[in-house]
Amino acid sequence: MYTLSYSDVTHSFFGMFQRYRFFKDGANYCRHGLSVGVGFSEEIYFRGIILRVWNENRSKTTAILVSSILFGVTHLMNGLGGACLTETIIQIFFAQFYGVIMAIILIRNESIWPCVILHFLHDFCSWIGNDMVLTSEIILVAVQTVVMLAYMIYLISLERKRGQTA
Repeated sequence: MYTLSYSDVTHSFFGMFQRYRFFKDGANYCRHGLSVGVGFSEEIYFRGIILRVWNENRSKTTAILVSSILFGVTHLMNGLGGACLTETIIQIFFAQFYGVIMAIILIRNESIWPCVILHFLHDFCSWIGNDMVLTSEIILVAVQTVVMLAYMIYLISLERKRGQTA
């Protein structure tokens, strides 16, 4: 049985324009615009609003965890859209991990723009990964995870040196 996922829909939508040179570039611009739009809106909701509201009334750790858990849970929608259960569960945990890193970046830099840019790059790499074989996609996700984990450890060590806990 074949299920239709968000990736299939976007790939099919943009794929129908690939025959025509004029529309080919337009479809790619739409993809980039969608990457920026999704990254911007999710960062505004989860880091710009939820993280900041919780951070005003609770500890940084609580704010980071709440915003990250909520960010991960919203990725359940991918499962409702037809994505494989295993992929959805992995994406939920990855999104929570990603949310922790983005929250630390926001708190450290006091700006949402680095988060928006990183989110755009992640979404764009994910779309590039849709055309890859499974092994290449796994390598891409592994590299992203290692880089984000290293950056998270670096940011936490900077916070500790400043005498604050993240």
